[in-house]
Amino acid sequence: MAKEAQSNNGHLDFQQEPLKAIAKEMGGAERVLQGILETSESIIFIKDLDGRYVLVNPAFSRLFHRGLEETLGHTDADLFPQKVAQRLRAADARVLKSREILSSIDRLTIEHEERIFVATKAPLQDNEGNVIGVSGFATEITGEVRARDQLAHLNKILRAIRNVNQLIVTEKDRERLLQGACERLVKNGSYHNAWIALLDDSGQLMTAAESGFGGDFAPMFEQLRQGIIPQCGKDALANPGVIAMFHPQRDCSGCPLAASCAGRVKSAVCLAYSGKVFGFLVLSLQSKYAQDPKERALISEIAGDLGFALHDLEIEEERQQSEERYRLIVENSHSGIIIVDERYRFQWVNDMFCEMLARDKAEIVGRDFRDFLDDESRQLVADRYVRRQRGEDTPSRYEFNVVRKDGTKKRVEIRSAVVRDRAGRMRTIAQLLDITDRVRAQDALREENRMTFALSKSAGAVVSSLNMREALDHILDELQHVVQADAGSVMLVEGDTARIVGARAYSDSAREYDVLGTTFIISQTPNLLHMIETGAPLIVADTHTSPEWVQLANLEWLRSYAGVPIRAHDKTLGFLNVDRATTGPFDDKTIERLQVFATIAGAAIENATLIEEANRRADRLETAQRVAHMGFLDWDLKTDKILLSDEFCRLNGLKKGEDITALELLAQVVHEDDLEYARKNLNLAISGKKELDIDHRIVRPDGKVLWVHSQGHLIHDEKGNPKALLGTVVDITSRKEAEAKLRKSLSDIMRVLSATIEIRDPYTAGHQVRVAKLAVAIATEMKLPEDRVEGVGFAAQVHDIGKVAIPAEILAKPTALNEIEFSLIKEHPEVAYDVLRDIDFPWPIADIVLQHHERIDGSGYPNGLKNGDILLEARILGVADVVEAMSSHRPYRASLGLDAALDEIKKNKGVKYDKEAVEACLAVFESGFTFDQQ
Repeated sequence: MAKEAQSNNGHLDFQQEPLKAIAKEMGGAERVLQGILETSESIIFIKDLDGRYVLVNPAFSRLFHRGLEETLGHTDADLFPQKVAQRLRAADARVLKSREILSSIDRLTIEHEERIFVATKAPLQDNEGNVIGVSGFATEITGEVRARDQLAHLNKILRAIRNVNQLIVTEKDRERLLQGACERLVKNGSYHNAWIALLDDSGQLMTAAESGFGGDFAPMFEQLRQGIIPQCGKDALANPGVIAMFHPQRDCSGCPLAASCAGRVKSAVCLAYSGKVFGFLVLSLQSKYAQDPKERALISEIAGDLGFALHDLEIEEERQQSEERYRLIVENSHSGIIIVDERYRFQWVNDMFCEMLARDKAEIVGRDFRDFLDDESRQLVADRYVRRQRGEDTPSRYEFNVVRKDGTKKRVEIRSAVVRDRAGRMRTIAQLLDITDRVRAQDALREENRMTFALSKSAGAVVSSLNMREALDHILDELQHVVQADAGSVMLVEGDTARIVGARAYSDSAREYDVLGTTFIISQTPNLLHMIETGAPLIVADTHTSPEWVQLANLEWLRSYAGVPIRAHDKTLGFLNVDRATTGPFDDKTIERLQVFATIAGAAIENATLIEEANRRADRLETAQRVAHMGFLDWDLKTDKILLSDEFCRLNGLKKGEDITALELLAQVVHEDDLEYARKNLNLAISGKKELDIDHRIVRPDGKVLWVHSQGHLIHDEKGNPKALLGTVVDITSRKEAEAKLRKSLSDIMRVLSATIEIRDPYTAGHQVRVAKLAVAIATEMKLPEDRVEGVGFAAQVHDIGKVAIPAEILAKPTALNEIEFSLIKEHPEVAYDVLRDIDFPWPIADIVLQHHERIDGSGYPNGLKNGDILLEARILGVADVVEAMSSHRPYRASLGLDAALDEIKKNKGVKYDKEAVEACLAVFESGFTFDQQ
């Protein structure tokens, strides 16, 4: 059987039944083959080794209008143009060389018309297996290709219509609607160019939009402004249906756009609805599509949709004008907006939603909404979606998780509405707000809410009460809600004495807290004297062992203390104190909160003093009551005049009523190091490219530097031109100082973690620090944002923390590791992940460390991740780790040298290591980087 199958090999065998019987009846195998040749609609031919035709069938002669005597014995060079003949002969050569059957698509021009064939050629062999020529056949597929092209073109038009309809649904601005329609008609290759002109009732131009012309459209726009309508527009306005101009340069003489339409057909159609003519649409397309009824029907559909949209916009014009400010807020929202069909598929998404998923629109539109949800959210969203589609009473606002392209998650809040399109199909329009940061900070926010409420009540007491003692009592009452303490008190400085004027017991431990009226001589009380001299808080972790602590009767329960000075205008007015019945220092958060309450207490004391000294004068009362005001400005862009609020002037040290321009204001108040940054963002805001939302420093006339947060919103006039910029400035100095303290604390934590492994593994001492230096340099060279560069540095500092779980004798082994020992080493990223994952870093430190030994070809460990599944920070860290490790000494080998390390990453660039990270690494070394530099 095997030999029989091999002998057949897919070829005709006239010795097998029933073919043998048929051949016999027809007079032999040659008669069978002759019948096939004569009846085949496909071209069949045989050429010898010199390329001469030795056999062609009638189909060949019919197609090329050549008899046998004109073909046999001739080559392709005799029969076809030179380029065609060379291409055909080259295909023969490939067949003869490879001895394999080869197929190709050939395009030939026959009687001035391009014809398309699918051709198959095979080597012709004699009985001994020697190649003696080439045989082949070719089938014409011109009709199929043209039909497919026509279908593809119509699909493009349909997609354009869908995109235009999506635009019509969402876009309520006439100019953007027209411009967007033109762009969508041209964007996917449906039409070469497109333009629209809208006319008022008197036939004068209202507006125009175009796509595909660029600067060439300017003369046409000027001509339209002068009331000159081109012939295509006149024809469209005067006649129903689609008007076609097959020779634009001849039929539309004098048209500024005639040259742009050369070689194409110009189609024009009137834009109208319900008897109202709005203008006309002009499209340029290939001539082969221009006469297709389907093409004209689709153009008419586009015109009808645009006419309806313009009609709808006209009706809504007055309402839109009244809601202009609201619309501006909505359009500048940081929310993602989507339209989803009844089968969960995205029909349209805005740029903010793309940014939310870190994907392009092409990666989203048309796909199932559930593809971008995590397991936790998928069923929830599907259930809500189906129930809302059914019309059930289901909340339209809820939260879930979306998955970004890099695998990270975002928490979003959705608000949705179910609508029906013109065809009655259900669509869901939804707005999604990224609340990731808000969710991450929920616990902290709840705690800060308590702080804010307590501060609000305390500040309210300061503002509303004219009695200092009453205000201080309010502060002590609210203090218990935001600090962990058993008692609190307030002292006032009176010359060289400090007297307790307010006291509260917060727990049963401090039930004996009768200290009201107790007086201390400051010069004889070291703790109070220290706070006055330094202006800094003071903490006593154990009052029973502190030699400087002044012990009071009946307060033996008091074991730890924290105090902050109450200051105003560089003068200490008193002290705010908290006491605990347990030993141990108070944490930084407690001290920070005490300082905030001390500031309020200072305001209360200063308020009372000012009222007392100034006989309750209104201006002093206003100064004492000012708490957390926000500066405001109104910049008229046409006159360049700026109105400044009192608080803005106070915050920046300006004189009220002072005339000043925007540039003068920037130069006068903004810190010189932030000036260019502020100017750049202000220009972006004025141009409408970006909302003003920045942090920067200001310098007051007294030289004091403050951090402020500036925001601005651009206001437009009725024509859409920028009219004014409304801005606010808030003092965020305290927040910036707190952030700096937090980052310092985080840096200290990193150093402790890094030191932990270095103690365990002395041979790699400094390895993490050097890797961190190189990783930061690479990330900086790659122009990552400053915050991500910082995250790379922190992750590098602790990337080997997992080695704490590896026996020291393995880490310090002076010879090569065996398989079991190396498998233990390979566990250190997962150990590190377990150590780091519960620490609330601002960056995904645990995931970066877990992935730093992964390789983009999947050869890394522990999970064999590939390409984009590996965080960019981890890919950067992996390159830095390899270079430092190879160029440094190890217990089991001497340093391989920096050149060897760089050769390794060059050799595996784009294979094991991230291409961009490798190129950035090479660049930093070329620029002079060394591991020893500071």
